[in-house]
Amino acid sequence: MKKYFYFLLTASVMFSACSGESPENQSSNFSFVWGDTLMVDTGDSFIDLSYGLNMADITADKRQMMHFSQKKNELSIINLDEMKLERQVQFDTDGPNSTENAYAMTVIGNGPELMLYSWNAFSKFNLDGIKLDKIDTRGSMANNSLSGDTLAEIETISARGTIDPSGRYYYGQLLGAYDDQGAMGMGQANGIAVIDLVNKSLKKVLIPELKKLSNYEMFIIQGQSAMIYTSAVYMWSDDEKLLISNSFANEVIIYHREADSVEIKSYESKLSANLQDPPDKSQSDNGKYIEQYLKTKDEQISFNEFVYDPDNKIFIRFSADTDLSKSTDDKKVKRNIITVFDQDLNMMQEAIIPEFTEASISNYFIKDGKIHFFQNLDDEVAFLTISIQK
Repeated sequence: MKKYFYFLLTASVMFSACSGESPENQSSNFSFVWGDTLMVDTGDSFIDLSYGLNMADITADKRQMMHFSQKKNELSIINLDEMKLERQVQFDTDGPNSTENAYAMTVIGNGPELMLYSWNAFSKFNLDGIKLDKIDTRGSMANNSLSGDTLAEIETISARGTIDPSGRYYYGQLLGAYDDQGAMGMGQANGIAVIDLVNKSLKKVLIPELKKLSNYEMFIIQGQSAMIYTSAVYMWSDDEKLLISNSFANEVIIYHREADSVEIKSYESKLSANLQDPPDKSQSDNGKYIEQYLKTKDEQISFNEFVYDPDNKIFIRFSADTDLSKSTDDKKVKRNIITVFDQDLNMMQEAIIPEFTEASISNYFIKDGKIHFFQNLDDEVAFLTISIQK
């Protein structure tokens, strides 16, 4: 394994963001300057990137990244200040410390503990692979683990949520909730589950606006097999509020925990569409329709997650669509767009990033005033950086 740590200098390109909202929100204009490509020094070890950084999270203080390999059942701890692998921990596949086929992970606070999510439970581990706690998250089993609100037998709390920086509250989608007619819909998101991890209590918060997520679900039936296609849902929280966004609409839902209130902000982009076309669910067993829908969906706008820059007190979000004027049948050229929001989630600026034309940007975070986004360079972990400047 490579034993070096180096910087790949990229072209220094500055671009100013254009106006995305009314003049009163334009008091601060930001520019973005390409920085370095930072390679993570792994020494004699190897970080499994079979699924990219699908199961990775950073500590609240941005000093470490935790990456969990489903394939190897192994945790890699990366020092983000020094860009080097600190250590790797082998977790158990069975016994009292089993990870139970975990498929998602969240770091708790500054990282002495983490949460691994399986289909029926959330399990808290320390960084030595010892299971500290377990919370059942499906139906009546959850009612044995959590006080407060109860789940109906068909209800479940989704993984891939978020834990606030204090490490106390977990937020996730509440799935299988009642619809307006009182019927139950498996997989339907009607709200969020707020779990107090200290008191092990549950609060269910109904958010009717989340029902439209089901418009972008499609059960694909082919022969004897079936699978569900869904759009991405993103969650971010600080110690006061939760942001819920998705890949198909230019909007954000804000849940204020103390006030127990919901606020919705919708945005109008001058550079892209603001909404994807939903699938025709009646065609879910039509192979030709599915193939064509997935192709056209890939050409439409797709919104990524909101990330916060505490130095500049702004949120950043990337989005992408296909530049049809430059694309061919053999090669699709992507348009990647960066959007800036103030700390109250008002849209301030947006700009196209001309250097990114191959694929959408994902797995990004902000540290020390720089946007870092993951790149797999010859099976090595690397981060491209962009400096945020006023």
